[in-house]
Amino acid sequence: MVATGISAPPKHSRTIQLIKHYAQKHGVNEVLAMSLALVESQLLHTYESGKVRVSTKGAVGLFQVKPDVMSNHNLTNIHENADAAMILVAWLIKSYKGDKWKAMEAYNCGPTGRIGKYKGAAKRFRRKVSVTYVRIRDSGKLWNIYTRKYGAML
Repeated sequence: MVATGISAPPKHSRTIQLIKHYAQKHGVNEVLAMSLALVESQLLHTYESGKVRVSTKGAVGLFQVKPDVMSNHNLTNIHENADAAMILVAWLIKSYKGDKWKAMEAYNCGPTGRIGKYKGAAKRFRRKVSVTYVRIRDSGKLWNIYTRKYGAML
C-alpha cells in the first residue's frame, strides 16, 4: 500500500510530505519511512524550544541519525536528516537482500550494523517499527507506539 492516503494531524502535514518525498526519492516504502520516524522521534525534529533533538548516544533529529554514519549531511537540517536516513535505509534494505525488518535491526545498531551484538535491543526496535508499520498500513492513520493511539495523538 502506498502511504499517500495517510491521515495526520495538521501540525505534522509538512513533515509527512517531507518523509514521503525522500522515501520516494530513494525507493523506500513510505509506510516504512513513516513508521521509522514515528518510532525514532514521534515525527519531531526539534524540541518545543526549537533545539534539534539529540539522543544521549548522539543521534540527531527526525530519524535519529548518527553523525558518524552520515557525516556528509547536516543532520540538524530536517531535509538533510530525512535524505540521509532514506539513503541509509535504502542501502540497508539492499544489503539485507530486500529484508526490511533485518534492515531496521541494522539501522538501530548504529554504524557497525552488528545485529548480533545488540540482538535484544535490535529485535525490540524491529518490533516497534513493524507494529507501527502494520497499524499505519491497515488503517491509513498515524499510530503512536508509545501512546498506542491513532491520529491526532501526536
